[in-house]
Amino acid sequence: MMNWDEEIKNWYVIWEAPENPCDVYGACGPFGVCNTNGSPICECLKGFVPKSNEEWNKGNWTSGCVRRTELLCKKNTSGLASRRNKNDGFWKLSGMKLPDLFDFLYGEDGPGCQQWCLENCSCKAYSYVAGIGCMVWDAGLMDTQQFSWKGEDLFLRLAYSELGDEKGKIKLIISFTAISGCILLGAFLCGFHRWKVNQRGKRRDMVKGFDLADSIDTSKDTSRENVWGDHALQWDSSELPIFDFDKILVATNNFSKTNRLGGGGFGPVYKGNFLLWHKSPKPSIVPIAICYYPHRSCNSPNNYWGWPFGDD
Repeated sequence: MMNWDEEIKNWYVIWEAPENPCDVYGACGPFGVCNTNGSPICECLKGFVPKSNEEWNKGNWTSGCVRRTELLCKKNTSGLASRRNKNDGFWKLSGMKLPDLFDFLYGEDGPGCQQWCLENCSCKAYSYVAGIGCMVWDAGLMDTQQFSWKGEDLFLRLAYSELGDEKGKIKLIISFTAISGCILLGAFLCGFHRWKVNQRGKRRDMVKGFDLADSIDTSKDTSRENVWGDHALQWDSSELPIFDFDKILVATNNFSKTNRLGGGGFGPVYKGNFLLWHKSPKPSIVPIAICYYPHRSCNSPNNYWGWPFGDD
């Protein structure tokens, strides 16, 4: 809000609203926490619920929050019943603007600050800040704010059952994460094992193909005269020629290692010379590359195919 000064002929500020709504004192009431990044900006601290849901839903949070579960130290229970119930504990809130209206305890370190608060039922929360010391709160926590970075640790006193719910959720999350990790690891190891087995099978097939020349039956008479006779094969370049296995043995000299050109994933490749009628009045010798393909799914161990080196 601004006002005009007639003497100096200028405006001056007489009231300015805070840029951050959480800077309004007590915006979220006692035991409420304000977060500028939240929607809505106010929520109750853990273990607390709105004092008036009607007002809270209207966006009026100044009435604050009340405790959901009564503290054990507040209950009027017998000695036996109190022994069966578990003591109150503290829930850590990080990155906090500490509440207003605290009491300062001189000479208490961190563990001593916690123990003092636990032994005094009126103590609602405590905080130990390096360089400052022990601060405790025995009234409603007012003007508490959640920062996105920095801030201090505030330890809020809660009934054990309020702590147990969150601990149970954390244990459940940890267990689920561990089980999921084991399942994924098992699936990966199983897939890797199957891949290794397939790779070994492929290598065995390739070794069998490369060792073909050592395993071929050479007892047959495969001289060029007995196989070709006195005639050559007719070959139309527009069609693929078909050779029987005996002629292939002759052309490759029984798949001699000296005729082998190389090998790959399909098996070894050999050079063979065939006598063919091809673009000339007389038969000529045509070099052809022959690949032996020893695949398990074939009906015969003698599976092969070839192609000419050229049209010369």
